[in-house]
Amino acid sequence: MRLGILSDIHANYEALSAVLEAYTHEDITEYYCLGDTVGYGGSPNECAEVVRGLAKATILGNHDAITNPPLIIRAFQDHGIPVLRNTSIPLERGSGRIWLAGIDDLLRGTPRIDLTLQGIPPDETTILLAHEPDYADQVSLLPVDLQLSGHSHGGQIWIPGIGSPETLEWSARHHYPYIYLETDPQVTVQMTELYNKAAAEVGYRPGPQNFGYLWRIHVQDTDEKANEAGKGFLIGNAGIGRVPMPGDFMAPAGKKNGVIIRVWEFK
Repeated sequence: MRLGILSDIHANYEALSAVLEAYTHEDITEYYCLGDTVGYGGSPNECAEVVRGLAKATILGNHDAITNPPLIIRAFQDHGIPVLRNTSIPLERGSGRIWLAGIDDLLRGTPRIDLTLQGIPPDETTILLAHEPDYADQVSLLPVDLQLSGHSHGGQIWIPGIGSPETLEWSARHHYPYIYLETDPQVTVQMTELYNKAAAEVGYRPGPQNFGYLWRIHVQDTDEKANEAGKGFLIGNAGIGRVPMPGDFMAPAGKKNGVIIRVWEFK
């Protein structure tokens, strides 16, 4: 049995199509999705249609959870695709059985690992689908044999210093852009000054191509509707602006931007 794992598609139909084309000749038995079908890209409906035509089940990611969870859940459940939120399903082949347990998003949902694992025999293999890999430390103490996660876009190793002044200075010295996600205005000014100083030390003056800032805009028929829609987005990250950057900035060479796919084989 070979399981194809899709994750962090982020409404990027082109990337999703390219990945699935590359895996056309893989003998994949079933597909499962680790969340974040939406966010960033401009083709959420098209990507959802592809995923629900392939996946046997999905979980929600943080972008799904802050966008419109009821709508996303209905988009899958109305087509018979279960959305695993603190629950599990058996995966059977012949006389063998393993369990796929899906926990609600750790950042924006209501994760309950007790409910997720409830009813699973302790001596049977359990695979936990958790969008964020951060839960691994807690899961290692539980009767879970394997955790599958997305979220980190090309790697699940936490590098000390990300988001620190040292990281910002390193980005400036290497001409990489730095993206601010709704940081406090005064903090943003201080970070920009630090970036400019580090850039000057290596001989260049940064321009608009070196900076990005998340500016949230809600468009509705009236101001009242826009304000109401914006209430659900006061906290979270629904997308960032695009600035020029190296192709491998967000993912190592060989990965398709926007989509991560893994194939797991069980015998």
